[in-house]
Amino acid sequence: MAKRKILITGGAGFLGRNIARGLAGAGHDVVVLDNFLFGEKPVDIADKNIEWVVGDVQDQASMSAAADGCDFIFHFAGIIGGDMGAEIASAEVIAKAALDNGCAKIVYASSCAVYGRAAMDTAVTEQQPVELLSEYASVKRQNEVYFASLFETHGLSSVMLRFFNPYGPGQDDRMVIPRFIHRALKGETISVFGSGEQIRDFVFIDDAVQATIAAAEKADGAEIVNVASGKETSIKDLITQIIALTGSASTLEFTPAPDHRRDIEVERRIGSTVKLERLTGFVPSTSLRDGLQSTLKSIRERS
Repeated sequence: MAKRKILITGGAGFLGRNIARGLAGAGHDVVVLDNFLFGEKPVDIADKNIEWVVGDVQDQASMSAAADGCDFIFHFAGIIGGDMGAEIASAEVIAKAALDNGCAKIVYASSCAVYGRAAMDTAVTEQQPVELLSEYASVKRQNEVYFASLFETHGLSSVMLRFFNPYGPGQDDRMVIPRFIHRALKGETISVFGSGEQIRDFVFIDDAVQATIAAAEKADGAEIVNVASGKETSIKDLITQIIALTGSASTLEFTPAPDHRRDIEVERRIGSTVKLERLTGFVPSTSLRDGLQSTLKSIRERS
């Protein structure tokens, strides 16, 4: 990708900061806008090509100023389980900032949650009709449609990336893989809802970053692209691998899912990487074992 100036919202978070590093490392000028209530602080990820702006993604003045002279906006701000109304409002602020500053493209962090229980017997493609089982999924889909409409109405390109369980060094300890690793390192029982046979697609952060940057470069118009590994792993197998890698004496405990989760539980969700490869030529290749080893090494170094 030719050298560009790129604004990243939520650049202190797990995905955002790794993408900021990847872009800066490739020689792009990166502006990060974040309120720094979560994630890392600027001093922790200093880079000569990264400019840090403390601001709120819902504040139009801050966003428009940060987007000045930027070619792309990567919109990765958001809190899982947070205020969904704020997520919708933020998309409108991002769009205005992009249009006012003549930005060429918006890259939006969407989610595989929009698929719900769809296509559980095969890897889900971007053509699969959505099934919105939660407010979070509904808002992500609403913003996908909104950003896509900007191409039709204003010629503003966008790529909506549906992430499938990214993980890796530096991820929030409350997320599933670091949480399991911490429990394994302490020799504690690891509890799992249901049978543990639920199938998921875990994509290592380095692969997710490369896929994001490649899609940002190649996508035109309004595109939806899965960011996945294309490989299936049961939760039970994931924990078994973690226990083996840590040499832990932890055991598994299977418990019924609480009532509030039963309606949104998905037994199997794997992402197709066919469109990603066709569009960008990139295919995620990090094995789960290698990704877990890297994550474990990072956690041990920080402990």
